Amino acid sequence: MWDYPTQFALVLQNLTELDVSENSIENLDLSAVEQLQVLQCSRNSITHLTLYGRHLTSIIAGNNSKNFRFRGNRRRDFHDFLNASQLHSETHKT
Repeated sequence: MWDYPTQFALVLQNLTELDVSENSIENLDLSAVEQLQVLQCSRNSITHLTLYGRHLTSIIAGNNSKNFRFRGNRRRDFHDFLNASQLHSETHKT
């Protein structure tokens, strides 16, 4: 028997690329997606984006809310790889 919550959690843990562009998303919490390398989330209405950030190489997040905020655990990941407009960063160390 397939345990959907457990299997879905395993998929999220191993996800390396995600494109959720053009989906009217307002809040996006990907803090549980530890292996994420590439995120495309442009053309949404995102006001809050939370990422794990350890393996990120690219974040494309333009054309979102003018109040867009992102939060992650490593400042370098966001400032080196972020491709977005009108962003305010909130980072913390874990």
